[in-house]
Amino acid sequence: MSRLGAVERSAFLSIRAECAAGLDSVSLRERVARHLTRYLQADAYCAMELDPATTLPVHDVNHGWPRGYVEPLADALFRSKTADTGFLARQRRRAIILDQLLDGAAHQTDPYFRGHVLPFGYRHEIQFMCVSGGMPRALFTFNRRAARGAFEPRHLRLLEAVAPHVGAAVHAACVRAALRERPGTESGFVVLGASGEIELASAVGRRLVDRLQTPQRPLALAVFLELLRRSLRDGADPAVGALSFTDPDSQRTYRLLAERTVGADGKARAAILVEPARPLDTHLGLRRLGLTARESEVASAVLLDDNLHACASRLGCAPATVTRHLKTVFGKLSVGSRRELALRLMASAPNLGSGPAGLP
Repeated sequence: MSRLGAVERSAFLSIRAECAAGLDSVSLRERVARHLTRYLQADAYCAMELDPATTLPVHDVNHGWPRGYVEPLADALFRSKTADTGFLARQRRRAIILDQLLDGAAHQTDPYFRGHVLPFGYRHEIQFMCVSGGMPRALFTFNRRAARGAFEPRHLRLLEAVAPHVGAAVHAACVRAALRERPGTESGFVVLGASGEIELASAVGRRLVDRLQTPQRPLALAVFLELLRRSLRDGADPAVGALSFTDPDSQRTYRLLAERTVGADGKARAAILVEPARPLDTHLGLRRLGLTARESEVASAVLLDDNLHACASRLGCAPATVTRHLKTVFGKLSVGSRRELALRLMASAPNLGSGPAGLP
């Protein structure tokens, strides 16, 4: 933070305060993006939550992008390395000025710029990746029109400084969503034919695929299916084998698992299993970390509700009792906040599903 100027320090403190506010992922990304849009004097932003396992965007909030921007973006994902959401995750830097990286006029021939950025009237783009626990959690893009001029190195310094805070906050928001998740009971399937058409689908599978026909079509699901169709055309195994997806209607999170198979006619098929994501067993996870039954009960209540008095009411005890138990829990687990406690729980139980949970 010592390398930041006065304006950057002010923006840094505002963003760090949003990260500490316990917001859900959508609200957090939107507020952080608004702060950064003012600072960067950007004309548009897109703030995507990423599936840590695939780096595919699960859900985005955006401003300045007109309806229909998803189609050219999805197409560019397959033709330009700069549109690959895993591109920044593989870089040592957490923020880059994309048009500078492409070196001058090269942006005019890059499929991402030519197909997705320039047609919408933008000229400059800065990308900002947030990582937590070694896994990508969110990707932000900010765009300017030519009249505003290019982004500057000082902008990168602020983004690099806030990246770990935003990454940890998005991760914690996903943990909280998983803790509150309503466990689903339905499983389903979708079978894609050799040319990528849907040959067969259960009720659950068809309901999820039908989401692609709505104005709020999930980008992650569109990309997931397109990758499978391409793998069928290329005769290869799926490039992505799993994806977390939340049904906006039921608010139930599913895990989509895909594999290539061969039908009775000898032609290739792609089979997608749709299964309910397992909710976090909070009590079991906390007991495994060495907490007593009562400490686990208190910690679970605190993770589900940041309000101390609400926790005490839920547990049938005084707020001071909750505070006393919580102090013991923090000491045992060497954490200093509710957020750190949530991350500690998730890190101890990766098999319970650490992917994002939260299409609005």
